[in-house]
Amino acid sequence: MVTCVNVIETFIGRIKEVNPLINAVVKDRFEAALQEAHQVDKLLSEGHDSEESLREKFPYLGVPVTIKEAFALQGEGSTKLSNEGGASVANRS
Repeated sequence: MVTCVNVIETFIGRIKEVNPLINAVVKDRFEAALQEAHQVDKLLSEGHDSEESLREKFPYLGVPVTIKEAFALQGEGSTKLSNEGGASVANRS
């Protein structure tokens, strides 16, 4: 059985393999991604919700993505300049 942790570990491995050549990932959040994958696997294994229900609530649940550092991501730095002229860190909304 493929788990979310398996998928994330595979993506992390590939990123570590090719990123030195292409420099696509400026700042990683591998540990947080693995923690989130563990949470998703736990949610799926508990069986409280049907696949259909989970799909409706969380359409991208378990899908690994990368976000360009110019976009604000909660708790992460960004290269987007703030109104004060410096780099910004996204706050919780």
